[in-house]
Amino acid sequence: MFGNFKIRQEAGGDRITDRQGARTFIIGLNKSYQHAPHWRRAIEAIGDAAKSSENEVAAGEAFKAALETEGGSNNSCSGRLVEANAAPFSPRPDDV
Repeated sequence: MFGNFKIRQEAGGDRITDRQGARTFIIGLNKSYQHAPHWRRAIEAIGDAAKSSENEVAAGEAFKAALETEGGSNNSCSGRLVEANAAPFSPRPDDV
């Protein structure tokens, strides 16, 4: 499983639960963010995720690490972008 990440409301309020959502999020960042080493590692890992379930997990971990580097995890005091490891996603009844 890739992971479960809740983007803070100030940054769009999306929930990212798969590698395509993560890729879209990274591509939407300012270019100066995209070229930072932690985001480059995450996008590379996301590109390799389809090769195996282990790579899928590694991609989620790389994305989480990039978010934490930006100060976005729940345990961070700056928390600019995201709430990493958000509560498990519960689909609305009409989404099931």
